[in-house]
Amino acid sequence: MSGDNPIIIEIDQASWQAHLDNVETWLGTTLTNQSTFRRLLEKVGPSLKEPHFRQFVGELAETARRHESEAERFYKIIGRTPSTMGKRRASVLAPARQAGAEMMALSGGAEGSWLGLQALLPAALDAQSGFAVAEQLGLALGIRELAEAAYDIENEQAGGFLVLKELMLESAAISILYKLPI
Repeated sequence: MSGDNPIIIEIDQASWQAHLDNVETWLGTTLTNQSTFRRLLEKVGPSLKEPHFRQFVGELAETARRHESEAERFYKIIGRTPSTMGKRRASVLAPARQAGAEMMALSGGAEGSWLGLQALLPAALDAQSGFAVAEQLGLALGIRELAEAAYDIENEQAGGFLVLKELMLESAAISILYKLPI
């Protein structure tokens, strides 16, 4: 770990390592969620017809790539090596998540590129939640660097989520009522 080790009273080395093993497992989930979200952004963005929507989703994709790199850095903070499994799981999860969300939107009468935009919301929330849990694990174990870095990303993603939600809501009627692409 970088910097001074946190002080946790009445914990032996084996217990500490077990806690770090659990954090490492969660970081795999965080990386999977973030990579899934990034992949969806990269797929949905180019399909959007409205230039402002396409630009915003493109900017979110850039930010998501940075957050994915940060999620990989979290492993180093706890003295571990990033697993490649998170990104591999995301390569399967992203299309499955998009298909499921699009089926729900189609069943509600939506059409066109709005389906992909709507699919981004649950993926964005999962990614944000992954970082929020990483923050809490850092706080619980006294790993300040992890807690602060995860907190910063979580807050940045919260702002992006709200704007993404507004884009989805503003364009819902266009897709559902008028059956037009966005």
